[in-house]
Amino acid sequence: MKILQICSATEMGGGEVHVAGLVRELATRGHAVYLAVRPASPLRAPLSGVIASWHEMPLRNSLDLQSVAAISEIINHHGIDIVHAHMGRDYLVAALARKRAPRAKLVLTRHHYLPMKKNPLYRWLLQDVSAFIAVSDSVRETMIESLSLPPERVHTIPNWIDRSRFQPVERDAARGMFRLRGNIIVACIGEITPAKGQEEFIRAASRVAQMRSDVEFVIIGQENDPDEPFT
Repeated sequence: MKILQICSATEMGGGEVHVAGLVRELATRGHAVYLAVRPASPLRAPLSGVIASWHEMPLRNSLDLQSVAAISEIINHHGIDIVHAHMGRDYLVAALARKRAPRAKLVLTRHHYLPMKKNPLYRWLLQDVSAFIAVSDSVRETMIESLSLPPERVHTIPNWIDRSRFQPVERDAARGMFRLRGNIIVACIGEITPAKGQEEFIRAASRVAQMRSDVEFVIIGQENDPDEPFT
């Protein structure tokens, strides 16, 4: 099949790692994968040599008509079978493009836990989506409630882990690596940003530390926005 992935991300986070892994696996299975991205997309480096063709466009917001026209042209020119959008601002762009080029099926993946917009226009534009994918059951429930979707159209598909990228480490060796001596270790792992909850983690750690002395807390991650540092 010919599959067009749409991802307007400007930074490499968990959702973008998922997109890169998905694209590689689809290509390995013999599908032709096309990618619609913003200029300077972080996906170029990890997907070099994998994509059938790259298509740069503004993807500014949910009503970027220039990108709508570009995507509908890609669908018709390449005979795209499936359009798959991954970020909230890309959903309406993909849906509008698909209305102009109805030969393709439309799939949307929700990587984020925040509720989707409930306005009638949003629901109407997404009514022709063939399938919605949620990365967890809680995200699925939020999507169903936000868009009044039939449950059978929303599928939970958790993100996978490529085990070939990791090596087992002995517990004591891992503790030694981070100089941890507590009986219980609690970690918060992910991009360092308000959306990931490190502030809540620190507040919770402070309360637990007042009750127990055998617990250590670790925050592991990286800031990706130098203009608005979180730490």
